[in-house]
Amino acid sequence: MAEVVKVLCARLPGCSPTTFRELTAATRTRMELVVHFLGLLELYKQGLVELEQAMTFGELRVLWTGELCEAPPEAGDVDGALQSHGWGQRAPVSLADLDYRG
Repeated sequence: MAEVVKVLCARLPGCSPTTFRELTAATRTRMELVVHFLGLLELYKQGLVELEQAMTFGELRVLWTGELCEAPPEAGDVDGALQSHGWGQRAPVSLADLDYRG
């Protein structure tokens, strides 16, 4: 997910506002789609994007609210750069630990 967050952080400032559908048009699998959604939720949590949805199951609109990203970190320093923003520091969670409320 850290790689997707990095890509979104680099892409969103130049194309905001946009939609989740536009951001995920090139995804090939359901798992890629889910990882992109989780990446957007992480950016929302960090206060870097606003998410708007006019109606249930409607189009998800994404608006970049953060500053322009600096140059992308070097390939070997991606984890350090993401962790400096608080990304990727959660304890692992198993699906068995989650409380289903469906």
